[in-house]
Amino acid sequence: MGIRQDVFGLEQVYRLQVEGDWTNKNEVFMPSDSSSYSVSPWNYGYWAGGEDPSGTYSLVQRIDYSNDDINPSSRGVLVAQVNGAAGISNVNFGYICGGHSGSGFVDQISRLDFGNDTATSVDKCNVSSSRQRMGATSNKSYGYMVGGGDPSNESTVDRLDFMNDTTNTVTKGPL
Repeated sequence: MGIRQDVFGLEQVYRLQVEGDWTNKNEVFMPSDSSSYSVSPWNYGYWAGGEDPSGTYSLVQRIDYSNDDINPSSRGVLVAQVNGAAGISNVNFGYICGGHSGSGFVDQISRLDFGNDTATSVDKCNVSSSRQRMGATSNKSYGYMVGGGDPSNESTVDRLDFMNDTTNTVTKGPL
């Protein structure tokens, strides 16, 4: 005896699986063979750019999670000095998106190669408008930049296709 009209019935789950709209467990849970509880499979975290009273920076720094060293190591540099940029990444590359340079707002997306993280980043494409302080997230295929402000407040969602990172972002809609 079962409930056929259940909100979360097996028939509905099967339909979603057949249509390809059902999430698989690897997108939700970490693999059981993981020796670490880190969300990232990598041993490093990166940040780039920034600002203090003396100006903006183009430095890229890396922290090693395995030894939890409090002293980050200097790696490469950005093409330009920038602060307020959004960061997204996939397995091989990190992207610095938008921000503010000493002379104005930036729409440039620069790429850092994790395989050679001591090199200068490379300009790849552009966000739909010059702005800083965007929210950002990514998965293995796409990076998303949302909102942001200055010179005006934005409510757009931009998507960068990592497989074609020389093409400008695509506006996917409003927030």
